[in-house]
Amino acid sequence: MMINQTTLPFLIIGAALVLFCLIYIRAFITRIAGVWYEQKEPGGPVQEIRLSQFGPWVWGEANVQGGLSLFRGWFNGKTVTLRRKDHGPAYFKHLGFPEPVIATLDGTEMARAQFDFDAANNKLVGQHYPQKIEISRTRPPKVLHRHYITPTPRTWVRNPKQLPQPPSPTEA
Repeated sequence: MMINQTTLPFLIIGAALVLFCLIYIRAFITRIAGVWYEQKEPGGPVQEIRLSQFGPWVWGEANVQGGLSLFRGWFNGKTVTLRRKDHGPAYFKHLGFPEPVIATLDGTEMARAQFDFDAANNKLVGQHYPQKIEISRTRPPKVLHRHYITPTPRTWVRNPKQLPQPPSPTEA
């Protein structure tokens, strides 16, 4: 069989589409939608994150003290990449930000996360990339610079009983 110049582009495009479908079909089969739980330190407060999913597109939310965190991202069947936007002036005030910069920060991206889905243990295990916000010392204060800092390990679980428990106090 002879491949001519007209057929070759169609074969390349077709092969690329088949490869794309094979890679991302896992995102339609593997479900990460639902309620996830995170605990930053053993014995600390547990945060509930509600995720929704349509194929590779993932979105969700989590209630935080004085506000709301919204998540948007992409799931390829194994790895989920999320961006978090924080909302709520009371939340930023609780974090210690001065009043004049709260309007600038409210509703903006504050962190990124990348998790690998561990289907056997029903966990999302990965890294959380928070932003460092540099604020001027002038009056009124303003945001000078924002950049991502060293990631911290994070684990989200479906069942809060999977979270590490603090050591029980020993009786004397």
